[in-house]
Amino acid sequence: MDRLWALAEQDLGALVGRRVRYEGRWYRVRDALPAEGVLLLEAEDGDAVQEDAFGRAHRLLAHTIEVRVRTPEGTPSEAWRRLAFDENAQA
Repeated sequence: MDRLWALAEQDLGALVGRRVRYEGRWYRVRDALPAEGVLLLEAEDGDAVQEDAFGRAHRLLAHTIEVRVRTPEGTPSEAWRRLAFDENAQA
């Protein structure tokens, strides 16, 4: 896939489900926010503990991060350049 093509607002959604390596860790693209130029990445390893309203451990969730892939001017961000998509994985 042409990486710059995917940065178009209407095409970011095509990346949902893709496997990607970012900052030394494997993720899956969980969601895309095209208007904001953001991808939500869900870690394949490791969980985060979600606390209830009283601060007690309540449940385990996959570690999720928000990565801004497009600048306000519409150009690829530095984070976009650091993403390495697994071309062999099925979405």
